[in-house]
Amino acid sequence: MSKLAMRRAWFQVHKWIGLILAILIIPLSLSGAALVWHDALDRIVDPSRYAVSGTTVLSPDAYVAAAALALKHGERIAQLTMPEDGGPVVIAAAAAGTAPKRPGPPQRTMVYLDPPTARVLEVSPSNGGLVRFLHVLHGSLQLPGVGRSIVGWIGVAMMVSCFTGLWLWWPTIGKWTRGLRYRRHRNVDTNLHHLFGFWIALPLFVLSLTGAWISFPQFLARSPARRRGREAGPIAGR
Repeated sequence: MSKLAMRRAWFQVHKWIGLILAILIIPLSLSGAALVWHDALDRIVDPSRYAVSGTTVLSPDAYVAAAALALKHGERIAQLTMPEDGGPVVIAAAAAGTAPKRPGPPQRTMVYLDPPTARVLEVSPSNGGLVRFLHVLHGSLQLPGVGRSIVGWIGVAMMVSCFTGLWLWWPTIGKWTRGLRYRRHRNVDTNLHHLFGFWIALPLFVLSLTGAWISFPQFLARSPARRRGREAGPIAGR
C-alpha cells in the first residue's frame, strides 16, 4: 500500500470514528464539564443539605447516634465524612448482607447532618438527585450493565482517533513545524481542525486513557484479592 493510499485509509478511520461517536461523546462531554463543579452544583440543586448552622464539630459518635435514628431497620453505617468548606457531615449507610442487583457501586442511604447540632438535614438514596444522575450518565450513559463498557470502548476509540489525527496532521513535505501553519488548506474549517486538533490531541488522549482505565480497572489491578481488600464493609453496629 502506497503512502497516499494509507493516508486515505487512515483518514476514513479518523472521520468515521468522529461521526459515529459524536452522538455519544456529546453527553459524556457535557456531563463531565458539569461535574467539574460538583460541589457548587450540588449546593444549588439541593440547598437543604447545606443549611448548616455553623462550623463547630462534635465527636463522631454523636453523628453516628443521630444518623442511626434516621436509618431503616437493617441498615448499617459504612462511612462518615467530616465537613469541608462549611458543608454538612455526611454518613453513608448500606443494608447489611445484601448483594448488589447490578454492576457498579452499591446503593446507599446518605444522611446529611448539621455539624454543630448533629441535626438531620436530609436523608436521600445515593443514586438520587441531578448530580448523581450526571455521575451515572458520565460513567455508564445511564445504561445498566453494559454502559460502563461502552464508555470504556469510547475512550479506546478516541485514543485511536488521537493517533490517526496526529498522523494525518504530520506534514508530508518539509519539517513538522509546517504543520503549525494555519493556511494548509483552502477551507477555513479544515484549517481550524488542523490547528486546534493538534493542540487538543494530547489532553484528549489523556482524558480518553483515564476514562478507559476507570471503565476497565481489571486489566490494571494486580489481583482480585487485592481489589477486595481495598473495599470496606459496613460497620458492625449502628
